[in-house]
Amino acid sequence: MDADCSVYLSLEGQIDVKEEIARQRSRQQKLLAKAETMRKRISVADYVARVPLHVQEGDRRTLEGVEQELDEISDILSNLAQ
Repeated sequence: MDADCSVYLSLEGQIDVKEEIARQRSRQQKLLAKAETMRKRISVADYVARVPLHVQEGDRRTLEGVEQELDEISDILSNLAQ
């Protein structure tokens, strides 16, 4: 998927909902840890002064991507809970 397109399929009866919820929560926990690591890295006092600009931009893009994935997982989990 890209930022401009999402596809939703009815998977009722095709997947084990409890197993999928567990899988998504596991993925969510890993991404939360990654986001926290990125936030800590970016918030270090001399980060801007010591880290090259292209690395800073990459770190910001990575964090934005992780946050977007977390939003998507939240949507998936709320849809599965219905």
